[in-house]
Amino acid sequence: MTFERIDENFFISFIEYCTELKLTNNSVGRLIEIIKSFRHYYLLKGIHQSDKFIKELKVCVVESTQISLSEEEVKQIEDAENLSQRLIKTRDLLLMQIYTGLRASDLFALRPENVNFKEKIISFTTVKTQNQLEVPIKKKQSKFLKSIIYNYLRMHIRKIMQPLEI
Repeated sequence: MTFERIDENFFISFIEYCTELKLTNNSVGRLIEIIKSFRHYYLLKGIHQSDKFIKELKVCVVESTQISLSEEEVKQIEDAENLSQRLIKTRDLLLMQIYTGLRASDLFALRPENVNFKEKIISFTTVKTQNQLEVPIKKKQSKFLKSIIYNYLRMHIRKIMQPLEI
């Protein structure tokens, strides 16, 4: 593949391929932006001279309204029965992520000292951004949080999460 071959025909074929993979418009747009950035970088470095087509290519971004889980699906997870102990632990951790919006890395890093049940707040520094964060504890969360903090987080968390393949 050469830079000169990245033309209108390439992008038509690329978009057709992405459509076959059932990628969303936004995913295809991100991939095109990566190709454009890569091509522009090497244009500035003098590796190639062709910028004719790439400037004309516009990426369409669509406002996404996709919701990961519906309320009904969350309720089904909450009400799941006949689970092994391991799946009960996994379900509880998943529900805590759903209720709080915590990243898995932040949930795994929680310690009992981060949780104040009296003031109904979780206070901690996020793993990814190192920002101080306070998350209110709602009634639904409290049911799972006590069990998670005092029982599950003392174990090797990766072992618990294996059934979900996170």
